[in-house]
Amino acid sequence: MKRILAILSVALVGAAVPVFAADFYDNFANPNISITRADPNNQWSGVTTQVFSYGNYDVIRTQYDQYHPVAAYQDSFYRIRVTGDNVDLYLTDATDNVGGAYQVNALENKISKYGYTYVASADQSKVNTGNITTLNTSERIKVGESMESPWWHDDTSNNQSVITRYGYYLGTFQAGDEIEIYMQDSTGSFSKSNTQGFMGSYGDGVNFADTLVQYQRNVGWLEAKSVMPLAALDVGNGNRVFYGIYGETSGSPLPGGAAVYVVAGLLAFGFIVLRRRKAIAV
Repeated sequence: MKRILAILSVALVGAAVPVFAADFYDNFANPNISITRADPNNQWSGVTTQVFSYGNYDVIRTQYDQYHPVAAYQDSFYRIRVTGDNVDLYLTDATDNVGGAYQVNALENKISKYGYTYVASADQSKVNTGNITTLNTSERIKVGESMESPWWHDDTSNNQSVITRYGYYLGTFQAGDEIEIYMQDSTGSFSKSNTQGFMGSYGDGVNFADTLVQYQRNVGWLEAKSVMPLAALDVGNGNRVFYGIYGETSGSPLPGGAAVYVVAGLLAFGFIVLRRRKAIAV
């Protein structure tokens, strides 16, 4: 039994390392960014493409100069290219304030449906297909670490003082898959991230900083935009949706410290069994 406890103790330490060392924002830290420009000699109607690489996926943002024919409809497009196998992608809430649990820019307050369409894939049969699902708060997961509001302290059961960022599962993708994001609001108005005629942007093109990033990372407004870049889509009726894009390989350690709790529970069970055996022996 002592040997089992020793093994469990080592397992606890091993579980604690990836959980506490793996910060949600590290997913976006120091991306490799490549920039290419079409028609570089024309300063008015050129096209700039930026590729932000985050390990197992890229975000590809294409921006058009002021007088480019497409610029009259949309300033930029963006799509996600998966570079690893079995990559789970999530759309995450943007946090607009730390004054209370209610977030104007939480996805549940902005959209009713979300999904994706394949724009490219190693499997050509996928192209122009996709999936759209109803946003369901009962199926969301917590991403990153929650925090208590520095101003709103409510000790009642509704727990309004806790600020949590949630993520919504988009799908599991394979290397070579490229998708665009789809969103729809309660009026039926919708938008796509890589289709002409719809407004949206990613990263530098989004003039909105996530407040929770600023508090948890102790950075300013400009720095927050690089610590966790946001995407945006205009779904009509003056409704602009801000959100994050987060990817992880399927089968990654349990989120939010859950792996630690599982192992800690096994340790506790082991100590209980050992104490009972000692009591019987006495």
